[in-house]
Amino acid sequence: MTSLKIIWQKGKEENPLAERMNLTYLNLERALMTLTPILLEMGVKVEFEKVEVEERPKNLKDWQKRILIEDKFIEDFLDIETRQSFCLGLCGKVCDVLCKDKIEEIPDHLIIAAVFHVVREKLDKMEG
Repeated sequence: MTSLKIIWQKGKEENPLAERMNLTYLNLERALMTLTPILLEMGVKVEFEKVEVEERPKNLKDWQKRILIEDKFIEDFLDIETRQSFCLGLCGKVCDVLCKDKIEEIPDHLIIAAVFHVVREKLDKMEG
């Protein structure tokens, strides 16, 4: 059985209640509940870990809450950019206008797609 490492990274100084409310984290939990039995049948065991980061890396703006699959950020597999909310209007439309090419949360279906992409690559390497 091969293993698949998935990490939820968050900042150490973050409010302890913020993680529970974070939509991407909740989506990750939901995706893992869906994926784990499927991947086990494929011979892949998910190793999930939460990691607290001490300092902000210089090249990352939205570094505190990130998902890594096999030590690579999920955004790289999905070719997306994420952002933290900095909305300037009550309705949120200003933020949408400024950041149409970025998403604030990563939905569970995109997490699942990224995981299957990595699993396919791992299994192809094992066969080839």
